[in-house]
Amino acid sequence: MAGASPFTLNGANATFTTGNVGLGTVSPQYPLHIMTTGPRAALAHSSATSGGSFGVFGRSDSNQGVGVVGLAGSLSGLTMGVQGQADSPGGRGVFGWAFAESGESWGVWGQANSPDGTGAVGHAIATTGLTTGVLGRVDSTTGDATGVYGAAAGASGATTGVWGVNSSTAAGAAAVVGNALATSGQTYGVFGQSDSAQGYGVVCAGNSFSTGTKSFRIDHPLDPENKYLQHYCAEGPEPVNIYRGRVTLDSQGEAWVSLPDYFAEVNRDETYQLTAMGGPAPMLHVAEGVSGNRFRIAGGNAGQEVCWSVTGVRNDLWTRTQPPQAVIEKPDDVRGRYIHPMLYGQPAERGEFYRRPRRLEWPLGAPAMTP
Repeated sequence: MAGASPFTLNGANATFTTGNVGLGTVSPQYPLHIMTTGPRAALAHSSATSGGSFGVFGRSDSNQGVGVVGLAGSLSGLTMGVQGQADSPGGRGVFGWAFAESGESWGVWGQANSPDGTGAVGHAIATTGLTTGVLGRVDSTTGDATGVYGAAAGASGATTGVWGVNSSTAAGAAAVVGNALATSGQTYGVFGQSDSAQGYGVVCAGNSFSTGTKSFRIDHPLDPENKYLQHYCAEGPEPVNIYRGRVTLDSQGEAWVSLPDYFAEVNRDETYQLTAMGGPAPMLHVAEGVSGNRFRIAGGNAGQEVCWSVTGVRNDLWTRTQPPQAVIEKPDDVRGRYIHPMLYGQPAERGEFYRRPRRLEWPLGAPAMTP
């Protein structure tokens, strides 16, 4: 009958199962196909003010399916495939939940095929408060668990797994912060590793410092399974380079000691130490200081071996333009604060590097996974 509705009423529900429905199109390709030249094709709005409500719910039961797809088809402009917004101070603009308890699952996956693209961006635009652009959390206690993982999979090029940028000029501003919150155990705030023989686990392009001791650690050569061997770096109020070796004196009890050909370019104000081997040499001395990257020893016994060392104050181009300082005034924005406030009986909040703990306890509850 003309004008008859293709929908069937079943109580308060209207059903249609014989084709596709098109709004704004005469050739719908999907069970519900909406097209418009306006700014919005569809709006789904749950007006509930509490409980597990949904504006839009998408689900796929296929083992290769996708619950929701957002596609921004324009080839130019600041487009977004999916935008999520939460106006609640405890809300989430986008929440990704991989519900499987095993297997290689992802709560959120971001991918960009453009050479200038970005797979995922997190941007907290508030200018005050404890804001976070991207927060990653893992509750697993296994050794392979990772809160945030960045991988540069290319086999060549100056790629970066994780990149941190900070434009603030305030003292203590950091591009990357690593904080191991556990108060016991062998934990690491930041860990870097290189598998290449020519690589470096950590590189600093500029000055570096540590508030504690500096050391190297290896497996103890006499008990490598149960102990470490740890040696500490020598420290002083100025940066120094140390050169050392052995030389055999000639028939006159003298010897020239050759230093690296770059010695004069990277050292100044050198000092000397000499030790006679095999017997005393009370007249042993430095007869001529460094000139032409060598110095002369005299006053020893013919054929005697001498251990020598030369210590020079570092004087390369970097230290000439950035003179080392032993006593430094604290910047105004950290004056009155401490590197280790606990040592002075002060609370942790007065620490120069103090940062409020990240929101590791944020509520993990989410709406039920069925509409």
